[in-house]
Amino acid sequence: MKKFNSFLLILFTVLGSFTFTACFDDEDEEEELDCSVELQEAADIMQRRSTTFNQNPTAANCNALKQSALDVIEKARKCNDANWEQAAQAWRNVDCSAF
Repeated sequence: MKKFNSFLLILFTVLGSFTFTACFDDEDEEEELDCSVELQEAADIMQRRSTTFNQNPTAANCNALKQSALDVIEKARKCNDANWEQAAQAWRNVDCSAF
């Protein structure tokens, strides 16, 4: 249960940082929209995988959640989000072998 709570803390930290951080600058509206849309799509996938993991905490579901979190972080990095590296390292350190 302690690992599960750690996952939730990391998840909410990552999602919270994306909520309060701008994803793009004002130079190119089309790129801004693409960046925002791609980031939201990745976050939606991560949310679904988080729900799946919460309902069935297995190693496979943990690894799927971990990978989707890293995908969200990579999208944020491409969108110039300043918090991506710390969040990425936290997810890289997640050990799914306990499930």
